[in-house]
Amino acid sequence: MQLISYLWFTPLTVVLVTTKQERAINERFMWLRRFEQSDLQLEYVNSTQYAELYNEALYNYNPKGGNTKRYTEEEIGYFRDGSKPDLYPNTDWNDLVLDKNVLTTQHSLDFSGGTDKIRYFIDWDMCIKTI
Repeated sequence: MQLISYLWFTPLTVVLVTTKQERAINERFMWLRRFEQSDLQLEYVNSTQYAELYNEALYNYNPKGGNTKRYTEEEIGYFRDGSKPDLYPNTDWNDLVLDKNVLTTQHSLDFSGGTDKIRYFIDWDMCIKTI
């Protein structure tokens, strides 16, 4: 049986711990790398649908308040036909700005092992999405 000594220095004391050597069990190292291409695109309401839903939400909030609307039918028409794009825009930002194909890279690294009495597990993950 072999003895192992550990020595710690602190500002005021020195600690020496001597233990029996235990046999190592099941040490493991694993590295995983994954590449994935996703074409997930979320669907959003357009400006016309937003204006109509906003008016409906105002009515549902206070039905006795009458037919109070934030957007008139004429303004909703401007959103719909795009005749005044500076004042009533209808831009699909999802299509304009975001890439349709997103590359995802994932790395995972872990270590595990120990002895009969003490075991350890260390894990490191990293995920990169290229937009």
